Amino acid sequence: MIKFDKVTKKFKTEDKKSFTAVRACTFHLKKGAYIGIAGNSGCGKSTLARLMAGLIKPTSGRISYNNIATEEIQIIFQHPESALNPKMIILSSLLEPIRIHKNMTLEVGQKKMKTLMDLLGLSQELLQRYPHEISGGEAQRICICGALLMRPKILILDEATSMLDVSTQASILNVLKDIRKKLSISMVMISHDLELLYHQCDEIFMMSEGQFVEGGMMSSLGRDMQESFKFFYD
Repeated sequence: MIKFDKVTKKFKTEDKKSFTAVRACTFHLKKGAYIGIAGNSGCGKSTLARLMAGLIKPTSGRISYNNIATEEIQIIFQHPESALNPKMIILSSLLEPIRIHKNMTLEVGQKKMKTLMDLLGLSQELLQRYPHEISGGEAQRICICGALLMRPKILILDEATSMLDVSTQASILNVLKDIRKKLSISMVMISHDLELLYHQCDEIFMMSEGQFVEGGMMSSLGRDMQESFKFFYD
């Protein structure tokens, strides 16, 4: 679905020096794959995620997309406040992409959002609040709902469960694994937590100083999808 061919991304520092965040990365994200990307802070993981989502362009190298539109790639960041409009109630923020892309009616979008809220253990009442009126954990799960509402072919999670407590994190990750298995969504999980990636992903890539240093196949697969989940992707 997405191929990186010797992709490099450089940035300019404040003193106008060049900094290489991602260096000559080559890999292939296949349909239905669930890969993990691990590494210490500053190793280039988040830059790689933004390159994959098309939010930034590579300095050199090539990124190829196989019949994937930009709106079919959704990325969930570690800090959810950046994805929610502080001047809108939660429901309006979540439905805004539907107004822009017009890939479903607002009525259908609202029904599917409520189904997602239930599956991720969130109260419907939160939809009428403003971002400053909810907790960080609630905001993170709401952003996951918003990303799934867009029916993505590729879902990128950049430390997206780090703000959740252990029990909530496990529940959400199980739901994500179910979605991926049933609907053949490709997923990329970025984390510094190797144990988490080992239990979630089929393949893990390690990054250091902007490069992949090693990779390996994982055998973890999700459970069967819940019947109630079928309807919102129809």
